[in-house]
Amino acid sequence: MEWNPRGERFPGRDRRAGFSLVELIVAIAVITVLSGIAIPNILRFRENARMRTAVSGMLALFRLAQTEAVKRNTHTCLTFDAATSTTTVFLDDGTGGGTARNCVLDGSEPILRTLVLPPGTSMPGSDINFPGASVGFTPHGLPAKSLFGSIQIHPTSDARIAYKINMSIAGHTRIATSTDGGLHFF
Repeated sequence: MEWNPRGERFPGRDRRAGFSLVELIVAIAVITVLSGIAIPNILRFRENARMRTAVSGMLALFRLAQTEAVKRNTHTCLTFDAATSTTTVFLDDGTGGGTARNCVLDGSEPILRTLVLPPGTSMPGSDINFPGASVGFTPHGLPAKSLFGSIQIHPTSDARIAYKINMSIAGHTRIATSTDGGLHFF
């Protein structure tokens, strides 16, 4: 116990309370090591969540275009712009002087939805495997002009990862994943 000059004990002070300098340095070292392990995993988790959001958003656009074609009994199209990482779904009905069923957004054809991929993701033009970077659906929900193909979405920070949305000749869509730069998908 400590005493003041008048011989009285300091209230609330006990030499056994608190941490020693060694204990404090050990605690800081443990926290630093754990942070070094956790932070890269947290960043990777955020990037994976961003990619999953982008891919599921793109898949939702394919399904929206297909269901709207059937529901509205008209052709719908998706167009892909690799330069801006934008996908647009629109009714390809020739409204406002546009040409119907050409999968080109012309005239004043109504836009149903637009998706811009989040930062850190991209869809390179070389990985859009639809003629004219667009795909359409007939009023029966089938691909227009019997088109089938795929589109790939990549994280900008990791060239090994790729997600591919495949569309069959029957209009079915599914997601495939690659961890070897897009050579093999599963």
